[in-house]
Amino acid sequence: MNTKNRFAVAEWHVNPWDAQVTRALLNSEGVPAFLENEHHVTAYWPMSRMLGGVRLMVPVEHMDTARAVFALRDQGDLQAALEKEYPPEAATCRSCGSNAISEERDWVMIVFAVFLLLKATIIFPPRKLKRCAACGVVQ
Repeated sequence: MNTKNRFAVAEWHVNPWDAQVTRALLNSEGVPAFLENEHHVTAYWPMSRMLGGVRLMVPVEHMDTARAVFALRDQGDLQAALEKEYPPEAATCRSCGSNAISEERDWVMIVFAVFLLLKATIIFPPRKLKRCAACGVVQ
C-alpha cells in the first residue's frame, strides 16, 4: 500500500509575502500547506516566472477545503468577519486631529525601487505617505 502523501498546487504567487499570508490562512482553517520555490524566488526574483512563482502546495485530499477557503477570501467574507471582530480605527492627524487623511505615493522611492530591481535584482514595496488634508502634515 502506498502511504506517500500526494500534493497539488493550490495557488501560485509572484512574491513570497503573499504566499506566506495565504499559507497561514489555510493553516488557520486546518488545511496543511507548504510553499515551494519560496527561497529561490527570494534569492533571485527575476527567476520567479521561470520557476512558476511561489507554489502553494496542499495535500490532494484537502484540495476541496482549500478551494472553499479561497472562495471565501475572494468574496471578501473573511475580511468582513475580521473587520467585524476588530473594527479598524479611523485615521486622525496627530497634529490637528482631523480625519481628512489621504495617501500619496513617494515617487522618489518608486524610482529608487525600480533602479534597485533593474541593477541589483532587489525588490521592496515603496511605502505610501499619509498626509493630512487639513494641515498638510505628513503622518
